[in-house]
Amino acid sequence: MVGLVRLALLSKSQEDELDLSGVPRSYIRTFLPEASLATTGVPPEPKSGDVRLIHAGRLSEEKGSLLLVDVCTRLRDAHVPFQAEIIGSADPVVWDQISKSIDDNGLSKHVSLLGYMPVPDLLRHLGHSDFLIHLSRSDSYPLIVLEGIACSSTPICLDMPGARSMIESYGGHIVGNSDPAGDAADIIGSINIAEVRRCALAASKLVRSQFNWASSAEVLDTALRQCISDRMAQKMTSR
Repeated sequence: MVGLVRLALLSKSQEDELDLSGVPRSYIRTFLPEASLATTGVPPEPKSGDVRLIHAGRLSEEKGSLLLVDVCTRLRDAHVPFQAEIIGSADPVVWDQISKSIDDNGLSKHVSLLGYMPVPDLLRHLGHSDFLIHLSRSDSYPLIVLEGIACSSTPICLDMPGARSMIESYGGHIVGNSDPAGDAADIIGSINIAEVRRCALAASKLVRSQFNWASSAEVLDTALRQCISDRMAQKMTSR
C-alpha cells in the first residue's frame, strides 16, 4: 500500500500543532466568500464617533462570546465611547448567558445581540466595524479573522497559532490568556482610531488581492501538480 504522498496545509502555523517531520507538504489558500473579496471603499464613519466592535460566529464560551461582554464592560467603565454587535447562532443556554450578561452589566444601550445573519449581511456588518473581537480558545485557523480583515475590520485575538499567523501577515493585535478582556479594552481605549482605519483599509486590499479565487485556485493547482509528481516518483522507485 502506497503511503501518504503530500499534506496540504492552509497555514505554516499548522506545523506548530502537528508532528510533520518527514511529511512532504504544500501550502494552499482557503476560498473566502466571494462577497468579501469584492472591491470595497472606506467604511462609513460612525455619526456618534463611537468605536465599532463586532464579534461573529457560532457563539459559545470557547469562542470568546462572553469575553466580548467583558471587553465592553471595561470600555464603559473607562468612558470609551463604543457600540458593539454580537452576531451568530447559539444554543439557548449560551444565548441566555450572553443576554443576561449584557443586562446585568447595564450594556443594553451599547451592545446588540443580533443572532444569525446570512453571509452577505454579516460581511456588510464586518465592513462597518473597526475591531473584530475574536478571543477564541478553540480555532486552529479562524476564517472569520481573514474575512474580517478583508472587510476592513482589525482583529483582536487570543494567542492561537492560526490567528497569530494572520495578524503577523496582515495586522491586528494579539492578547494574552491571563486577562484577554482587559488587554483588548486597553488596546481599543489607547489606540488612534483614525490610524486603525487607515491600516485596516490597506490590509483589506492585500487580503483581497492574495485570496482572490483565481490566485487561490492557482496555488491549489500547484499543490495538486506536486502531489501527482510525487506519486509518479513513488511508482518509478517501486518498480
